[in-house]
Amino acid sequence: GLDRGTTTLVRGPAGAGKSALALQFLSAALARGERALFISFDENRRNFERRAIALSMPVAEALADGRLTFMRVASADLSPGEFAHIVRQHVENGMRAIVVDSLSGYQRAMPEVSNLLLHLHELLNFLNRQGVLSVLVAADTLVDGAYYAPDHTTYLADTVLIVRLLD
Repeated sequence: GLDRGTTTLVRGPAGAGKSALALQFLSAALARGERALFISFDENRRNFERRAIALSMPVAEALADGRLTFMRVASADLSPGEFAHIVRQHVENGMRAIVVDSLSGYQRAMPEVSNLLLHLHELLNFLNRQGVLSVLVAADTLVDGAYYAPDHTTYLADTVLIVRLLD
């Protein structure tokens, strides 16, 4: 499995299963009795729950008893500082696994902020020091038949998992 206090970047094209894989890591953390946080910039809670049910992951009970928190962030709702503060509060309240889905959503939510990835890098360093498992999801871009990673995101992670579609 993935080590606590590390950050893993799951990247690949749309529809390749990045979010489903990230949800598997959260499901494993929940099975170990840990508390987890799923932060979505791209989907609502209902779709999140449907995906989990389709993957046979019992998140409804974990959501109901507070072991799992689903946080939806809409565009322009938060500054990077406010976002970091909320995540830190969750960690102080016992969260040990966090998924951010997705980096492109994070960037779209705060387009006017310069050095946005530096803000995220600082937050990830905090999470690593606290022993939190962090999983980031990032969509690759298709250009001229080839997939490319989002600009300058791999430095955020200790591990990069690349998910691909089969032809």
